[in-house]
Amino acid sequence: MQTAKDRSDNLAITTEVNSDPQSGAIENQNNKLLVKKFLTVISIFTLVCLLTLGLNLLNAAVSEGVRSYVSAEGLWAKFQKEAVYHLMEYSF
Repeated sequence: MQTAKDRSDNLAITTEVNSDPQSGAIENQNNKLLVKKFLTVISIFTLVCLLTLGLNLLNAAVSEGVRSYVSAEGLWAKFQKEAVYHLMEYSF
């Protein structure tokens, strides 16, 4: 159990540490480093989100193009078959 003298000694040590002018500079430097790390993490996260969005848009464009191509190929085959039918009908 701490006595009053121990508590006063701890208070004096704490006061001495906090009154050091370099401790404020070190704390300020640590805060700047923490902010820099935080901004780096946020920047990387934002970059990954934008990259994912871009890839999703590219995926949608490619899918739409493939879907259109397959649809047009089906129509081409259908009308080619119909054209052959009408040519056969015309020739007889």
